[in-house]
Amino acid sequence: MYNYQIQRGRLNMFCRKCLVNIHKSDEQCSNCGTDRSLFRKGIILASALFLLVILSGAYLYQSIPGNTATTDQQTASFLAERSEGKKEIGSFEVPVFIEVREVMREEEIAARTEEAIEEAQETVYTIATPNEQGSGFLYSEDGIVLTSAHVVRGHDLITVVDQSGDIYEGRLLGSSDYMDIAVLEVEEFKGTEPFELDTSQEFDSGEEVAALGSPKGVQNTVTEGNITNTRLNLTIDEYEYEDLYEISAGIVEGNSGGPLFSIEHHCFIAINAAKSLDDPTIGYSVPLYKIEDLIDELKTEG
Repeated sequence: MYNYQIQRGRLNMFCRKCLVNIHKSDEQCSNCGTDRSLFRKGIILASALFLLVILSGAYLYQSIPGNTATTDQQTASFLAERSEGKKEIGSFEVPVFIEVREVMREEEIAARTEEAIEEAQETVYTIATPNEQGSGFLYSEDGIVLTSAHVVRGHDLITVVDQSGDIYEGRLLGSSDYMDIAVLEVEEFKGTEPFELDTSQEFDSGEEVAALGSPKGVQNTVTEGNITNTRLNLTIDEYEYEDLYEISAGIVEGNSGGPLFSIEHHCFIAINAAKSLDDPTIGYSVPLYKIEDLIDELKTEG
């Protein structure tokens, strides 16, 4: 390695190893023999590396989006095309297709719910005795129909009317003052598949529901609302209820015994039982998960 010094317009060169003054034409130091060519090669290599770094940086800079005229033109073209499918809402823009998709989704959900309710109503019945009129629904393929015990109390033979107005005879297999449940058997319904039931889980407050039934003799009405409370215990006359759902879907005379339909899950989750005497907009339903064993017992033992 060598040092250079400018002195009075002359370039003086010294050996970096021994600091002896050498001439620029010398290939080696006359004192220590250090090869000068190694230093020149080092300078050439360092210069090449420096140039490579500069070129690499320039290439990377050009490859970043927005740093070239071509990229700017492509971006401007893309934004121009997208702007044709946008509309302004407030101070920002939202693509129109997002709004259309959301509207279609809401309409699709509403249509599917309506179809599910129409299907469910095929197995919802009007239950009538000389003294009472209520509702009921098909529970199983062996012709079992559920209703409220207070609708059929004191009668062994019950009239069951489907949505077409066809009349059938239902035989009372058993009823219970506990939970106000009655189990009927209709011979003609054997082999008919019931609408989907959820007998395994408890549903929470806020669940959207619809009360189906035949209030005041009007068949297949639908009243929508929500579960507003759960696990309520009540006693009405001789009937004892445990873990009821409190609902905002209106229940009026004739709804008792009809199913409570989950709008989100498209299934029956409870039996509508009674309305509040203090607030007629509040109803109560017996959860199916609470009475599955009771229903099996009434089917076999009465």
